[in-house]
Amino acid sequence: MTYGVFDLIVRITALICIIVFSILIAFTVLKGPFEGGSAASIVIHDLSRVCVIEGKVTPVRWKSIIIHHSGVSGESLEEIREHYSRMGFSRLPFHFLIFRNGKIQATRAWRRQERCEQTLDDYFNRTSIAVCVVGNFSKEENAPLPAQMRSLRKLVRFLMRCFKIQKLDVLPCREVDDTTESPGKYFPWMGFLRSLR
Repeated sequence: MTYGVFDLIVRITALICIIVFSILIAFTVLKGPFEGGSAASIVIHDLSRVCVIEGKVTPVRWKSIIIHHSGVSGESLEEIREHYSRMGFSRLPFHFLIFRNGKIQATRAWRRQERCEQTLDDYFNRTSIAVCVVGNFSKEENAPLPAQMRSLRKLVRFLMRCFKIQKLDVLPCREVDDTTESPGKYFPWMGFLRSLR
């Protein structure tokens, strides 16, 4: 009788330990590379974990990467979101934002692995990762900062490896949407492409 009670206590204790351990692992997977846990967007600290979203490997649906500029300056996600809200967007049409200080921020669309209404082409909206460099690079005095270009190269190279995307499939938005010149005529596109070798 005593042995049966002892055995039951051991089993219950083991079960509690397993549950607690599972919760800790889940918390680590969710928080590991990011800042902001369940927030609408996340700041990326560790690119090696970009392909793991909420504990699951992201689907291999991504076929290309489209580079944009925001068309407006901003130091925070809220400023950029407000700008696009005024333009009639219900949410940001990008998966990643790269700020002037080089900070990479993933939006809710990336965390949820959702499409972005980034172009007028439905195919590219469904299959392309939208990366936006914050700024208006249609103006000569507003070229991207070195910190932004370093972060852009780092992120794009990683996404290319992660999803087996070819260099030919890294595109400026203007190439798939002729209503825009994004990422701007003063964005150093050819130099950026050469740096992806």
